[in-house]
Amino acid sequence: MVYGYRVMIPISVKRVYDAKAFKERHNFINSLTQILSNENTTVLNALDTVANRASGQFKEDLLTLRLSLQGATTEQINAAYEKFAERYKDDVIFDLYIEQLTTATIEGRTNINTIKNIKHLYNQLKRKQEDFFKMKQRASYEFRLVSIISLVLLLTISVYPFGMDQFVNAYAHQPVGWLTNSIYLTLMGVFFHSYMKRIGDDEVMKVKI
Repeated sequence: MVYGYRVMIPISVKRVYDAKAFKERHNFINSLTQILSNENTTVLNALDTVANRASGQFKEDLLTLRLSLQGATTEQINAAYEKFAERYKDDVIFDLYIEQLTTATIEGRTNINTIKNIKHLYNQLKRKQEDFFKMKQRASYEFRLVSIISLVLLLTISVYPFGMDQFVNAYAHQPVGWLTNSIYLTLMGVFFHSYMKRIGDDEVMKVKI
């Protein structure tokens, strides 16, 4: 129960939050790139449009960014984009995209080819992430299957040759049984904890220091 509240629930919540955040960034890059393909559209006007389409924390960050850019100096523009990108610093490709927006906002012109190339990379990342999720689903199924099989085999080997009564009296209620079961449960706990940590990390590409 305690492990569920302290580890499993936070991991599940984080996975849902990260998935929504990635979806918002993916929609942002694709929508903004499409809008900026029109040479008559400025970065600020494009940000207004995509901010209205966003949701959640990402929308709040966009609105704050847009407000900070209004009438800002070059230093203020750099600071506003850096603050916006700080929350998503682990997303390397998204950070590159923000750097291009910073330059476009300062210079008043957009290098649309570079922006489109970054968008293409991000779409590739999304496909890689979808494949990664499928692999993790298979790994989860295999982990549960192996856990069940190992438990069934252990019970079969321990109980079947002697019967339940003999198993309880000669093994389960004796120090050797306590020790063996403790070792088994400890190992399973270590494996399960490692599994939960790995299953909770959905990032395909990020910088870790």
